[in-house]
Amino acid sequence: MKDLHGIKILEHELIQNADDAKDETGRLAAKEFVFDLRDDALYVSNDAKFRQEDFNRIKLVSSGTKRDESGTRTTGAFGMGFMSVLQVTDHPEIYSGGRHWILYPEEQRFHTYIDNSVKGTLFKLPWAFENSSIRQKLKASPITRGDIDLYANEAESVLPQSAIFLRSLERLEVRRNGKAIRAVRRIKNGNIVRIESGNTSQNWTIFEGQFTDEANSLRKEYGSLIKPTMNDRVEIGVPDFQLESGLLYVTLPTEQSTGLPFQINADFFPIFQQAIRSAGFWVRIQVEQSCYQRSC
Repeated sequence: MKDLHGIKILEHELIQNADDAKDETGRLAAKEFVFDLRDDALYVSNDAKFRQEDFNRIKLVSSGTKRDESGTRTTGAFGMGFMSVLQVTDHPEIYSGGRHWILYPEEQRFHTYIDNSVKGTLFKLPWAFENSSIRQKLKASPITRGDIDLYANEAESVLPQSAIFLRSLERLEVRRNGKAIRAVRRIKNGNIVRIESGNTSQNWTIFEGQFTDEANSLRKEYGSLIKPTMNDRVEIGVPDFQLESGLLYVTLPTEQSTGLPFQINADFFPIFQQAIRSAGFWVRIQVEQSCYQRSC
């Protein structure tokens, strides 16, 4: 829990959950994500449905089986992200696939009901206003009414930068009591990703590379600490505006700043070191080639 603290972490974990959501054929399925902070609970929804294996992962926290599936590769792998909801709620509820689940982590059990009212997936997270036994065991403070507005401001502020490297989601929205306070559209055209929010827009040119030799060296050095399902693909997002210092991404942004004027997206942490060493020269060559071809 100490590594899954903060409303931005919670928002990112649930965006990742939606961006990873697959249909029965193994293809990524979700296009829309809504993060609605209401007075009674946090309601988080997307337009994909839970499959049986998704319900199983909720029961087996840290199972780490998501990456082993056939079909489109996912971002999440370890099954820990859903634990982040416990920082704001004692009893998470899930509506999806004709079911309504209520989790009771203090008793290591859940209740399940038949419910077809939700077409996609809805997480209902009633705010933990009381200093319950769960709060005490987690050493987590209860939520106050004033926290909710602060959470809303923080959640909407990070939405544009959260969308750059997503694979499936095309629209993200933060609401307060059902009213939209920030909506973001992600439009991909070739290697250009356009992020639209209100009257503003950003264009990101995405360059891809492989650091296969360096990744193999790291696998030998770190052994089983690096799972075979993690790959050596690195993406660099170059904006059409001046960026003072980019961040390291694992599809979604981390807190780690690079000091470089672009964003770096990679699959696992050790590869970032090699990516940063190589990125300055590599992206300069790529941008120069691109500008030469387009006369920019």
